Amino acid sequence: MQYSVFVVDVSAARMLRLQHEIAGLIVAVEDSVIYCDLGVARSVDVARYRVVGRSRHVTGSGPIII
Repeated sequence: MQYSVFVVDVSAARMLRLQHEIAGLIVAVEDSVIYCDLGVARSVDVARYRVVGRSRHVTGSGPIII
């Protein structure tokens, strides 16, 4: 079992394309993908992120999908 988290800063149209691409790649009876729209990146308090290891810049515009 593997859990991965991705922060994605994309337009709504690009997100729909990504969801379509991912749906074509997974084995639906074995895999699952959960999309959680946290809103516009610049409105999320950076203090809500906890990073272990190398810190990454969280972008300041567009939606965040984790």
